[in-house]
Amino acid sequence: MDVIGDNMIKKVYRILDAHQKSRMFILLVLILGGALFETLGVSAILPLVSAVTDPTIIETDKKYKYVYDLLGLSSYKSFILFMALGLVAVYVVKNVYLILLNIAQNHFVTNNQRRLSVRLMKCYMRQNYLFHVEHNIAELQRNVETDVNSFIIVITNILQLATETLVCIMLTVFLMVTDFYTTFLLVLLMAAFLLLFVKVFRRRLRVLGEETRIYSQDKTKYFLESFGGIKEIKASSKESYFIDKYDGAHKDFARAAQGQMLYTYIPKPLMESLCISGLLLFMAIRIVMGADVDKFIPVMSVFAIAAIRMLPSFNRISGYLGALMFNKASLDAVYKDLNEMKELDKNINITGSEKEVETGDVLVRNLSFYYPAKPEKKILDNVNLDIPYNKAIAFIGPSGAGKTTLADIIMGILKPVSGTVSVNDVDVIDNTSAWHKHIGYIPQSIFLTDDTIRANVAFGIPEDQIDDEMVWRALEEAQIADFVRSQEDGINSNIGDRGVKISGGQRQRLGIARALYSNPEYIILDEATSALDNDTEKAVMDAIYNLSGKKTMIIIAHRLSTISKCDVIYEVNNGNVTQTNYEDVIKKS
Repeated sequence: MDVIGDNMIKKVYRILDAHQKSRMFILLVLILGGALFETLGVSAILPLVSAVTDPTIIETDKKYKYVYDLLGLSSYKSFILFMALGLVAVYVVKNVYLILLNIAQNHFVTNNQRRLSVRLMKCYMRQNYLFHVEHNIAELQRNVETDVNSFIIVITNILQLATETLVCIMLTVFLMVTDFYTTFLLVLLMAAFLLLFVKVFRRRLRVLGEETRIYSQDKTKYFLESFGGIKEIKASSKESYFIDKYDGAHKDFARAAQGQMLYTYIPKPLMESLCISGLLLFMAIRIVMGADVDKFIPVMSVFAIAAIRMLPSFNRISGYLGALMFNKASLDAVYKDLNEMKELDKNINITGSEKEVETGDVLVRNLSFYYPAKPEKKILDNVNLDIPYNKAIAFIGPSGAGKTTLADIIMGILKPVSGTVSVNDVDVIDNTSAWHKHIGYIPQSIFLTDDTIRANVAFGIPEDQIDDEMVWRALEEAQIADFVRSQEDGINSNIGDRGVKISGGQRQRLGIARALYSNPEYIILDEATSALDNDTEKAVMDAIYNLSGKKTMIIIAHRLSTISKCDVIYEVNNGNVTQTNYEDVIKKS
């Protein structure tokens, strides 16, 4: 069937790692055992019903007489009691097994949801910076959460589909032995109905699945935007605009979800009506044709019990097929992203171990860069420059000239189209992990977590591995130690979401302290003071220039006052970089 054809099965198989595949194989074996128990549960009813409706069966049927004699029973009642207790035992064992199977399935599903989410997050975190420029956070969040949940639904549905299909097949075989023609015609009706369901609803469910992914991303995007800019929104009384945007995305999402619910529900009442009508019709035909009622009642009892078990199975099968069609878009997205991660891993393995980067002058040679979407517009064109060790260097130029791009390439988070950035003959572009150990970065907008000053300065380091002496040294160098001491909890003071509990100048100084925590030899400031007032900017820059002669500093700035003490000044404009001096810059301004 195309719904779970080779393409979908192959993708699921390739997404799962070796550990997950082995677990899934074991689970499928256990599911087979569950199907056998389900079949045994139904088939065990027939002997009891036959014995109850025909007391003479002990004498007339060799199998019953053999069991009766083997057990040494003395009466018909004791035989019935034994069979009833045996049936109870079968159902107790069966249901205990099915409970344990359900626990195993739930463990498999939840554990793999975690493993897959982490794998996908790892995939995104390891992508180059350009990838993150081209993808928004809402999209990545949807992929890691919603798409992974949808993929887990696919896995769950495949397992449940296997369970229900095996149960139906085994019960069908048993019923065919009991009454071949009735069983054959009923199964033919059910199979034809399922095929018709897939044929009619497949395309629509897939479209609804794709729409749900889009609307899920929109919901997340509008939510993050609404609370990410809450201060500006409240200051301009624009709450209604953002609420309406979020509500609109939610309405679209709800419409698609309602469509999916409807299309997966429709088969249930139709299938029940078809099955019951078919069973009653065949029963009536057999009676009209003169079937022996005494022999027919036990058979129909078994069919009725089997129908009670199989009808929900057929309903669930149609539901699982609908869910598989609906979640195909999410499966494709997860498969695509994890495939890209495998390619990334291959490239890392090919590259091998990185060289150590010894500190010294940074040499930029024949550097060019453009964004893949606009190859005709070169951001940097054959740039050559030197950054002397332990000197302060400034990049100036108009907005959009390429200053930040140049700094990003020197930092190693963007790869150039051509050219090299080297230190002591080691290309830092190919040895970024080793290079990043020597770099401290201070952006214009400091990213602060809703955590303590201590955790924000020692950014990304586990709490039990933070060196408090290094934290205080960095705070002293950033000239914010006195402020921290004035706080009731000192370095353990919480600064709130994005640092809302402290001022802009204090946030920037915490950013400087973070950059200095690991005592890097190179510090890059990307317009780190442009949002500050003049007095605060002067105080922050004084803290920076106190490091002059001890660190190599690259300062990107618009305000000329911030570069007055720089040793070398480069002007970036129209993809070209030329060296200038402070006096000439002042004359041009």
